[in-house]
Parts: sequence; structure tokens; C-alpha cells
Amino acid sequence: MPAFIIRSAYNKFINLSIGAFPSYLFRLYGSESHHNVFQGLYLNIDVTGRYPYRMVKSEGIRMTDGPHHNLIGGRTPQERNIMCGFYGRAIYLERSHYNIVQGNYIGVKKNGLDPAGNGWTNEWAAFPTRHRADALEGFLVTDGSRGNQIGGLEPGAGNVIAANLRTGLRLQSTGTDSNIIQGNYCGVAADGRTPLGNGEAGLWIEGNLPDRGLGVGPAYNLVENNVVSANLSSGIQMRYGSQYNRFINNRIGTDAAGAVALPNSHNGIYFFGDLLRGYPKYNELGPGNIILADSVDTVKDPWAAVRLDDPNTSYNHVFGNYLCCNPEGTLSSRYNSAVYISKGAHHNLIGPDNVISGKNYGVWIRHDSTVCNTITRNRIIDVEDQAIFLDSGANANLPAPQLLNGNGTMVSGKTIPFGLVELFLGSGNRLAEYLGEIRADENGDFIWHGSTGDGWATATVRDSSGNTSMLAVSIVTPVELEAFRAERCEYGRVRLFWRTSTETNNLGFYVQKRLENGEFHSLAFLPGFGTTTSPHDYAYEDADQNATQESSVYRLLQMDQDGSRHYSQEWTVARALPSEIRLAPAYPNPFNSTVSITIDMPAALHAVVRAFDVQGRQVACLYDGMLAAGSHTLKWDARTDRAAPLASGVFWLELIAGDQRRVQKIMLLR
Repeated sequence: MPAFIIRSAYNKFINLSIGAFPSYLFRLYGSESHHNVFQGLYLNIDVTGRYPYRMVKSEGIRMTDGPHHNLIGGRTPQERNIMCGFYGRAIYLERSHYNIVQGNYIGVKKNGLDPAGNGWTNEWAAFPTRHRADALEGFLVTDGSRGNQIGGLEPGAGNVIAANLRTGLRLQSTGTDSNIIQGNYCGVAADGRTPLGNGEAGLWIEGNLPDRGLGVGPAYNLVENNVVSANLSSGIQMRYGSQYNRFINNRIGTDAAGAVALPNSHNGIYFFGDLLRGYPKYNELGPGNIILADSVDTVKDPWAAVRLDDPNTSYNHVFGNYLCCNPEGTLSSRYNSAVYISKGAHHNLIGPDNVISGKNYGVWIRHDSTVCNTITRNRIIDVEDQAIFLDSGANANLPAPQLLNGNGTMVSGKTIPFGLVELFLGSGNRLAEYLGEIRADENGDFIWHGSTGDGWATATVRDSSGNTSMLAVSIVTPVELEAFRAERCEYGRVRLFWRTSTETNNLGFYVQKRLENGEFHSLAFLPGFGTTTSPHDYAYEDADQNATQESSVYRLLQMDQDGSRHYSQEWTVARALPSEIRLAPAYPNPFNSTVSITIDMPAALHAVVRAFDVQGRQVACLYDGMLAAGSHTLKWDARTDRAAPLASGVFWLELIAGDQRRVQKIMLLR
């Protein structure tokens, strides 16, 4: 007999400690049970929240046959219920609708860190250490329960569902639809980083039990912003006829920040079914999920961030996620692939916009019965073997396209007639950037026009059934130029920098500058590194600046070892204006025949430049006229105004510009 049987509405149970009772503590029946409130309760644990009662047959709150709009918990610590150490389930909703369950600790003590799991049945344990078929989940929603809110996006609304002896939260059966599961921690403590795994999955969504036969559902449930990590099986199990469910912005196999690995023992999320109870279909995984698998597996039975198995597991869509990685690039898998599809699963869509990493493969499709699975528009990074691997005849063993030619503006090749070719920057185990798509003609020929830059290009092809191939053997557009820039530095010089990400048969670079007549000429040649996948930095400084040019224009001419040429974009550097009138040190000094004299002018002014001997007598006027803003160089051949050569000696140069005067001593040595 339950402690409380409720068949009425608007009852409140607040700040009570109830335990050591060999049945349900609260049993709600019928649609007349509504708008009841359960808050601040210590259920099956003492009032300190530290010592659970190990009572056989004890269970928590059960609603049956229509209870609705009841509230269990709340968003503040005062409203939180502590529900742990039950022989059976802490919460059990059957045919119950639109109830709210928020902010509770289900399987952990009051401090949110110490375990006291529910569902231990025949053998007491505070937390699971192995899979136990006789154990029960902490929280069950079943038999057509719909519209319930479990957790929430507001601060404090999420439940901690951890350390339960089997699954943490289980949704089951046809009609268990349109429930909202948000902001919960399934398998981690209240701090979001301490592992307290449940004994099987963190979240389990499954169709009917075997005695009820084939059915659709649970369906249309929203799973959003949850942490599902450190559980003793897959993080989430999508079983049997579960359909049209959505998963958004969850952290699976990581801490709450998505920064630290807390892997589940098997897959991140696992889709599977059978002939009797049906198969998961039409579910959407994305966008924004971070899913990590990082557990030791076998070749025969591999784990993955996302695994789809069995015939008619189909039409599921995985898009916009980080799989075996995170946005910061700090997570990776030591053991597992990102996506594994096998045993006849078909017509599943992986992409667009996933970022995929993995130990061996990015996407691994296996068995000749596993067909019509589409892989499209993803980035695949940091895998040791193949970005996409078709194993044992999977995806109709569709052959990869053959790339025949490519440069910075086009890629051509051959594939199946009318195949849809997707092109990427990247090589055999890497898809760095999606470029575009082109449909081959009736002969299988294609030419794609667009910018590829300089680097490796590869492609996949998709047939009319949706099968996607492995990656084409990459071709190289000669050098992948990652950066090129030029900047003004001291004394009017221009410094050029560039970096290559990869080089193939690279002889080197000519640094070129545009002359006043519009033609480019080469300033220098810098040798390349041949063929390399390592980045390399280059630099060159141009000290020859023409004061009459308003700007300087540069480019690179990259030369292949076979004589092929490739030009970079042009880079323009504006002429720098001096900040003051300056008569720069003459060069050389002493001089033998000719000396160069540089004058900096911040603005256009009338200027006079003259040479005097040590007696103060003018021997030559070098310039008398307007000088534009900028740097100007004069040359003097040590002759007088009458072209007579001067003898060795000391001379003074004088610059008068506007109302300012500059002088400098020079020495002539014949």
C-alpha cells in the first residue's frame, strides 16, 4: 500500500522527509489528479540528505491513467526534491500528461555529488559498477505519456539523473510523444563535470515492449541542452520504433562545457531495432550537439559517436554537429570513428555541416546490405585512415570519381553517368572545405568551375539512390598559399611575407614589382621546398623605393619544377609620407666620384640644395625648385656649376625648404 494515494487536485506536499516505506511514497490515479505540487521533499533519504533508506520494495512517485499538470520540484534549491536509494524507480509516469519535473536530484544525495542510485532491486548498491539486467531505471515515462516537461532551459530547471542502477531516464512505447527533455545531467553530478554514470544508457528512447508488437513511437520528443556522459553503455539509445525525435545542442561524452572528455562506455548515440518492435526512423540529430566516443572496442563491434544499425533503421538525419571533436579543437577520440553505419541501415543522411574527427575513419559504412546512405558537405579532419570508408560492399560499393585535371579555377574528372559530384579541398583522409557540386553528363564527364586556391582537391560522388562513394584520389593545384601580405617599414622599405600550407613540386617564388610603365619585373627569387605537407614562411624586403610613385604594387610568381607558373593576388602598398623635413646622411661618405643625397619632405615645398667649401663659398647648386611630399634622392658628381671637377677636401651641403635649414658635412677623396 502506498504512503499517499491521490485522486484529487491542488494538493501540496512541501518540506517533508518520507522514507523506510516498502511501496510507493506517492501514487496518483486518474485525470482528477492534477495541479498537485511536490517540493522540498527528502524521499527515501534522511532529512540531512546524506543517508538513504535501503528499504526493499520502496519506490518514489508514480502517476497512472491520466494525472496531468502536476509539478515535481522547481528551479530553486528550496524546491528541489532529493529522490535516491529506491529499490525501484524514483519517478514513474504512465499514461500521464503535461506534468513538470524540474530541478530534482534523482540518484544523488543532497550535495549533488555523492551517489545513491535508484533501481537496485535484488542487490543494494549506491552506484552501478556493471550492467545488471535485473536493475531498473531511475525515471520511466511510458504507455503514451505525452507533453511532459522534464527539466528546462532556465537556470536550475535541469534534473540530475545519475548513478541509477540501469538507465537514467527511459521513454517507452507508442504514444509517448511530444515530451520535452531539457537541461538535464544524465550521468554526471550537479557540478557538470564529476562522472556518476548510470548503469546502462543515460537516456533510453524505445518502442513497444515485445508483448505489444510493432508500433510507432516514442515520437516528436525534443531532447535539448542535456549532458549525457559517463554512462556504462551508450550515452543515448534509440531503440526500435522511435521516430521523429529531435536532438539539439546536447553534450554527449563530455562535461557540461563540452571541453573535457567524460565518455560513455560504448557509443555516443546508438540507433537500432528489430523486426518485431520496429526500427528508429526520421529522427534528427542536430544542430549543435558535441558527441564524443572514446572507449576501447573491437573491429567486429566498434563504437562510434553516432552508430546506426539494423535493417530499416532509416531516414535519420545527422547535421551540424561536432563528432569526436569540439569547436575549440581540444577533444578527439583515441579509439573510435565518428559515424558507423551497418547491418542494413539505409537512406540515412549524414550532413551537411558536421565537423567530423575520429581515430580510424570519419564515416565507416559496413556490409553489402547497408546501402543508400548519403554523406554530404561535411568537414572531416584528423582521421588516421579514410575520411569515408565503404567496407564489405557497403553503399553498393560505389566507385569514387576520378579527378583528371585541376588548377586554381577548375577541376575536371570522370565518374558514373549523371552522378552528383561534391568537391572539397583536402586529401584522402581530410575534407578541409566544401567547394561545390556538379552533375556529370551522360558519359560521366564533369568540369567544375570555381576557386580552389592552391592545394589538394578531392571529391565524392552520389548516385540516384543516395549512395555516396569514398573520396577520390586527390589532385594537386600546385602550391597552397595560405597568406601573402606587404607592409611599409622603416626608411621607406617594404617588407613582404607569405606562407604556404603545402607545396608540390615547388621550384620557388619570384618576387615581382610593377614598374611605372605598368609592367612587372622580378626583384628576387626565393627557392621553394619541393613537395611538402608542412607549412613554410617566406619573407623579402624591398629597399629600392621610387619617390615619384604614389604606391608600390607587388605579386608572387610561383614556379613549378615542370615550368608551370602561377601568380598570386597583387598587393598594393601606399607611399609613406615623412613626418618632417630631413636631410638624410649622404652615401657614401667619404665619396670618390658621386654621392647620393636623400631628402624627406612632409609636404610640397620650394627647396634649394647647395654645396659650399670650407671657406663658405658656394661651389655648386644641386637643386632649386619644388619638391613634392615624399622621399627624393639627388646625386652629385663633385663638379662645380661650370662642370669643373673639384679637388679632394671637405664640403658642406645645405638644404633650405620653406623657412627651415639643414646642413651636413661630406668629404671628397680623389
